[in-house]
Amino acid sequence: MLISLGWLSALVAGIFALHIGQKLCFPYFWKDLFYLAKVVRYGLKMEMCKVTSKVFTVMDRFVQQAERIPNKTFIIYDGVSYTYREIDERSNKVAQVFDKLGTVKKGDTVALLMNNEPDFLCVWFGLSKLGCSVAFLNTNIKCKSLLHCFNCCGAKILVVGQDLLHSLEELLPSLREGGIQVWAVTAESSHPGVHALLPALEQAPPLPVPADRRAATSLKTPTLYIFTSGTTGLPKAAVITHLQSLKGAAGFWAYGGTSEDVVYTPLPLYHSSASLIGIGGTIEPFHHRHRAGSFHHHRAG
Repeated sequence: MLISLGWLSALVAGIFALHIGQKLCFPYFWKDLFYLAKVVRYGLKMEMCKVTSKVFTVMDRFVQQAERIPNKTFIIYDGVSYTYREIDERSNKVAQVFDKLGTVKKGDTVALLMNNEPDFLCVWFGLSKLGCSVAFLNTNIKCKSLLHCFNCCGAKILVVGQDLLHSLEELLPSLREGGIQVWAVTAESSHPGVHALLPALEQAPPLPVPADRRAATSLKTPTLYIFTSGTTGLPKAAVITHLQSLKGAAGFWAYGGTSEDVVYTPLPLYHSSASLIGIGGTIEPFHHRHRAGSFHHHRAG
């Protein structure tokens, strides 16, 4: 009995010593272990997508959230809150406009040249719901560099923000010659060959697009093109797949974000950190919590 008590005392003393040693030498051991477990679990879920061919994208998660928590604030812009339902329905309108025109089909690429505003997300999401890849154009690039971006991603449609339309005036003839259709997020357009998007959105119903239009069969399918600034030559396109998009969206969840957090995004949304992490991270695929994102108006210059 004495021997058993001695062994027990030694075991307790050993465990206590290990605990003290861990606290002193490896104070973040358990936090790191739990973080690693979360990342591994997330990775296993994505691996299961590869095996089962059931690809669950960030856009799928957004649509799911819009159905589950429609009145939850999704973004805050200039002090105005927009719910999941509002962004979902307006992006549906965008999808209905381009679907009715028949100018885009699943797998096409559409270029987006806009500063930070809610309609950046609505156009992006609407085109994604049609199964299109979206090319985010850096608002600082001009003329030759801009045309180079179209050649890189193969886009035949450009959606441009109202405040950036003037920067395209010299380039519009070249875009028309290249067969590129230009849509401006304006109520009317005084530029030849430029279509006004807002009147079309007012007439479009907010009907959801069938899920098979956006369905992806592979995590390696491109979903975005994000361009460099072109400071050391012509802009270069980073092809963002659904896999990379999911990895970016997992960041806040992996680091312990909660449903009460608001993510402030001062970067332009054409930047990968702002769009993939700042917006995608608030949607949180494969998880049940949700958060609001906040961004301010970013002007080039």
